[in-house]
Amino acid sequence: MLHKIFSKAAANHLQDFGSARVPLLAFNQIGREEYFYKFAELLHFNDWIDEVNAVRIYMLKCYQAGNPQAIYMRGMYEYFVLHLLVQGREKIRLAGERGILLAKYVDDMPNLAFSVDNR
Repeated sequence: MLHKIFSKAAANHLQDFGSARVPLLAFNQIGREEYFYKFAELLHFNDWIDEVNAVRIYMLKCYQAGNPQAIYMRGMYEYFVLHLLVQGREKIRLAGERGILLAKYVDDMPNLAFSVDNR
């Protein structure tokens, strides 16, 4: 339960996440566990400009832990920014398979519009 509360708080206020880890041993331990990074909320994470390096490290750890939202966001970046269509689409599809509904929609859009996969 603490993991869920802590990941929600970290997604909304990264400074609160850092502040909570300092005085509270339990939060410090939770903030270092892979489970925390795997299930962290990331979709509302884009509003922080001042903490770019902390956000990069945080999102990288989430991605490395297999967080489906981090996989989805990396897939979107690869597909639309880097134009790595195959690699990006694979990550978007994987995120959809891991429960990210938005990723399922994004993955199906090219199929509906262009019949890319002949599905």
